[in-house]
Amino acid sequence: MRGNKSTIVRIMSTLILALGAVEARSAPPGAADVNRGVRFARMGAAAKALAAFERACRRNPGLPEAHLGRGLLLAQAASHAEAQAAFQHALALDPEMPEALEGLALSLLQENRNREAVAAYARAIRCGAASADTHFNLAVGLARLGDRERAAHACREAIRLRPGMTRAKALLKEVER
Repeated sequence: MRGNKSTIVRIMSTLILALGAVEARSAPPGAADVNRGVRFARMGAAAKALAAFERACRRNPGLPEAHLGRGLLLAQAASHAEAQAAFQHALALDPEMPEALEGLALSLLQENRNREAVAAYARAIRCGAASADTHFNLAVGLARLGDRERAAHACREAIRLRPGMTRAKALLKEVER
């Protein structure tokens, strides 16, 4: 499905911004590894970034950002079972982490586990992940489930948030037929 890689990149960007809070919390164990992982991810060094996030997970299993970063990189590599486990671990630590919910939803959507993906996207939106990409991907899951009315609503919301979003406009035309 087109656009999913850009969503992962956007979620990773959100993670990068959120990591300031990790550093500001008196640097818990593993925070330096998370920050190193983010720097590697920014440079496109996915293997080094993943290794840094995995080190952070070992050093501090209670650091949700470490599991989130690991999950995002695993999802990007299409290792969905491992990615979903990492997102679930992050959510066990922080049940309202919108980035982990979005990452989980996107991974589920990529595996055509649409009902679960829709539930995760709806929860992510309730937790503050109200981006155009989130609403578009929710619309994709709803359309796959045959819920055209709710898919159209999600498309309209994506277009409201990003008026030039052509793929949302195209999906809206398709579900409104």
